[in-house]
Parts: sequence; C-alpha cells; structure tokens
Amino acid sequence: MKETFVNRRFGLAVIACAVLAGCAAPNQHLFSADKPLVGPDTGLLLATLGYTVPQDPGLAANPPSLTLGFRSADPANPELSYINTTGPSRRVTGGFTDWPAAVRTSGGDTRLLIGYRMKPGRYVFTEQYVYIGGYYTYTAKPPMAGPKEFVIKAGEVTYVGSHTARLLAGTNVFGRTVPSSAAVWVSNDLLADLDLLHSLRPEMRTVLVNNALRR
Repeated sequence: MKETFVNRRFGLAVIACAVLAGCAAPNQHLFSADKPLVGPDTGLLLATLGYTVPQDPGLAANPPSLTLGFRSADPANPELSYINTTGPSRRVTGGFTDWPAAVRTSGGDTRLLIGYRMKPGRYVFTEQYVYIGGYYTYTAKPPMAGPKEFVIKAGEVTYVGSHTARLLAGTNVFGRTVPSSAAVWVSNDLLADLDLLHSLRPEMRTVLVNNALRR
C-alpha cells in the first residue's frame, strides 16, 4: 500500500477543477449499452475511487471527494482528463447516488467503480485533488500514490488500483474538530474490483486485464 499526504491549497480555480471533473460523469461507460466497453480501437481504464468514513463525527458530516488527473504521454496530445468520485455531501455532481450498483464497501471504506473507455496509448497521472464540502480543496502534484503511468491497450482492461482518501483531524479556534489535511493511498484490490465489474458487465469476464500496479 502506498500513501501520499496532500497539501492544502486555497482558491476557486482548484475547487472548479474538482467540480468540473464531477460533471464529466466518467463512470457512465459501465452502464452504456450502446457499444462494447472494449474493442479494436478502445481499451478500458478501471479503478475504484472513494474514501474512508471518518470516525470523528466532526469529520463524518463532510466526506471527501477524490479526483485524479491524467494526460497522454504524447506531447502532441496534452489535453488533461479527469476521473473522480464524490461523497454524499456533493450529490449534485453524481457519484454514489447515481450508481449504487457500482459501489463497494469494506472495512469502513466506500468506493465507486470507474470504467472509462479510452483510446490506446500511454498515459501519465499528473495530479490528485481531495475536496471537502464546506472546507477546502487539498491538492498534490507527482509523486502520487499508486502508478505514475499506465498503458491502455485495444480490447483490454487496464487496472490502476483502488484509490482512497482519508481526512486528518485538526482543531479550529473555537475548539471544534475540522479537517486539517488529507491523505490518499492506493491498494491492489484487483480481484474485488473485477468481481464488481463482472457483476455489472458479465461479458467482460473473458477480457484480458493488465495490472498497472505491478510494473
């Protein structure tokens, strides 16, 4: 398990990135029956993104939203893309409320399965955001938790791990418990995440899976 502590950054620009990423609804491909998830020109990026439910009631009311940014390793295609999930406090952007069948819970962690249809190629993770509703956005540049790079292959699945955000508690000037920072870590839950994928899309049982965590 790899862990990255995330530094706090204030500003509307950072918060806007997290909100816009939520609007993109990257998990919609799991439920799209108009075409296969993989094919001769597409592969599938697979991950689970979520958070550890805080034990402290002062933190539990504001579960975090986790967003990962990545771009193609090809300098000619520098466009930044995002995958994300949201906590119940930000239901307006979708996430768990929209896709309850894609949620996996274990050991106090709540995670959303992300299946993102992509063009083949090599990609690089560039940033991660942890947004806490009513508080701040925490952001970190590489090095990040988990794989720094991943490769999408036509007709195959690429798994990039189970990414989980955890809030760390602090105390404000009034003596109340508030989030002071956040940590993000990645675990290799390939079998559990594949079970969830196969329950949603049984036809994916025969598709080859590449584990980016085993580079």
